[in-house]
Amino acid sequence: MDRDRWHRFCIVGSGGHARTKLIPALRANGQDIVGLVSRQPPESLPCGPVFLCIEDALAALPADTAFVIATPPAIHFAQAQLAIVGARDVIVEKPAFITEQQVSEIAELCVSMGTQLVEAMMYRHSELYARLLALWQVRRDDVVALSISFVIPSAPEGTFRQDRTIASSGLYDIGCYALSLLADLGLPLDELELARVDLPGQEREAIDLVGTLDGVKVSVRVGVGRAYVNEVALRSADGVTTSFRPFFYGRPADKWIVTERDGAAKEEILPDGDAFQAMLGVTRSAWRASQTARFATMLLVTRRLEALGAVLDAWRITGG
Repeated sequence: MDRDRWHRFCIVGSGGHARTKLIPALRANGQDIVGLVSRQPPESLPCGPVFLCIEDALAALPADTAFVIATPPAIHFAQAQLAIVGARDVIVEKPAFITEQQVSEIAELCVSMGTQLVEAMMYRHSELYARLLALWQVRRDDVVALSISFVIPSAPEGTFRQDRTIASSGLYDIGCYALSLLADLGLPLDELELARVDLPGQEREAIDLVGTLDGVKVSVRVGVGRAYVNEVALRSADGVTTSFRPFFYGRPADKWIVTERDGAAKEEILPDGDAFQAMLGVTRSAWRASQTARFATMLLVTRRLEALGAVLDAWRITGG
């Protein structure tokens, strides 16, 4: 057995994301689910003992059990804190936390306890992400515009998305993807501003963010709209646009890299694997080596989300 790799997991939360993505990925990796924390566990999900609270799971499960937190963002901090104080590694769904203070406190706690915390940004473990980073590194000085669109046709019923708090908004739930990518590209986030909100505070709320970041004109569209869009596009000074889609996507799929010049388009089909499996299979030592950098990025992203959330809150009150 590879002792540097997580082998035992306790799932906290039994919502659709855990059932359809995280648990299948763990099973495909041959990793064991040794417990589930849920007050309403689904009958079709047998995976070890069920606990009503994290404290009970911590007391009963082996010391090398990693905890996967797949609950609404507003309760991530309290649950992660419990698991880390219990000396367990934690994988927490995005966005990991909703305030800069929460990120700072968890980072300090991880250092004191010697544990690892991973924000489950699965798209970073896809081949499409690697291809975009490679192109960015080659053509960074030529890129004049970057657009990010992640729009879903409807908010799933019966989930935390029906909660109208800012922590459950498209800004946090979907916008965190866009901001994390911008941070990965080394772009500053402070100049990214809220430019427009469609149907503020309603089920079909959609948000536009714009800004010129280190000389690159950035536009971001996230939220709910008429059609599904999941794309990142780079435009160079010579008029070439390269699009990557679907970009923020973790399950196996054919993806596209489309290069357009002078009205002509060239398509490359990229068969991509399961990014959830890849993420959950990373070694603990690799996570340890990147933890300081990952927390620094998380801090930048959460700080900007928190500031934009205050603006969105005011927008919802005043209608813009």
